[in-house]
Amino acid sequence: MKETPLVDAEQQYGEDVGRLVAENHRLKTELTTFETQITEISEKRDGVKSSISEVQLQLLVIAQTYANRAQRSGTSPEEDNSIASHAKPQLNAEEPERPSLEDDDDNIVVTPRRRRSALPAKEPEPTRLDIIHPSFPTVIYLDGAWTELWCNLCGANCCLTKHKLFAGAKGLHDHWRQAHAGQIDDRSLEACLANAGRRVVSSVDAEHMRAGEAPPDVAVKTRVANNYLERMFPGARAAERRHTVGSASGKAKVAASGTPNAAAKTTTAISTTSTAKPSSATPVKKPKRTASSSPHETTVPKKRLTEYEAYQNLEAEARAAGTPGMKRKRGSSGRPDYGIKTSEELEAMQD
Repeated sequence: MKETPLVDAEQQYGEDVGRLVAENHRLKTELTTFETQITEISEKRDGVKSSISEVQLQLLVIAQTYANRAQRSGTSPEEDNSIASHAKPQLNAEEPERPSLEDDDDNIVVTPRRRRSALPAKEPEPTRLDIIHPSFPTVIYLDGAWTELWCNLCGANCCLTKHKLFAGAKGLHDHWRQAHAGQIDDRSLEACLANAGRRVVSSVDAEHMRAGEAPPDVAVKTRVANNYLERMFPGARAAERRHTVGSASGKAKVAASGTPNAAAKTTTAISTTSTAKPSSATPVKKPKRTASSSPHETTVPKKRLTEYEAYQNLEAEARAAGTPGMKRKRGSSGRPDYGIKTSEELEAMQD
């Protein structure tokens, strides 16, 4: 019976030790949890601080950008300060809210907004070979100025068959390569522009043409190929260019092209350098119709000539008429009438 209190004391001691050990373990677990949370919070705090630094840097960049824009627009910071100092405060004006700055925002620089300049915005600088306006396609931006172009070989700035202005540098280049293929060695665009006829447009005319209005100083009109043969043969003598062909001497040599079974028909001609009287020329026999031909035979549709073929017809017609330097008659529209003929009409002239 005397050992019972001792046993109870030992039992109580064991229970107290176990309870304290469990409490110690619980407290250590909570401490570990808190330390983990503190570490996460510290990392978040560091991330927030770095974000604040990035935002401050962006604010500085934006402020510098607006300051540069204000300087380019013609308003200096000194003018802004003088305007702000002389500005009268309004009685009913509400005071703008000031942004609240935290302790970490001491490095933020707040720049006042610059006043916009009242000057009109400048038009963008045109690029090379830009057309000034669709109504004036032969005026392009070349060598830092608006320049009107035309062909240096024939003086034309429009299509001979359609009488439409060349579509910029490309249209002039196409005409240069097609109509004058036998006269040029370098077929590149740069060679065409280097040898093209030019006229620098005045600033007043350029301003009107950019707005689509007619130029007041020098009008931009179609330039036709005047004196084409004289430009083609500048070294020919006048006696060789000025020859007459009578009805008795026949007609000049003309090659008919564009029709099936077409052959060159030649007749005799009188030399203008001779002083003797012309003898009667032998008549030219017309070819007889074959048995298959009939007056009701279907006619071949006329072929539309290209610009190069039109130039060849002009040359052949001028040589046949004997007046290569003659100015062309003007039609009802006021434009020169070149009398472009098809191959069938050329055959009819020979017959």
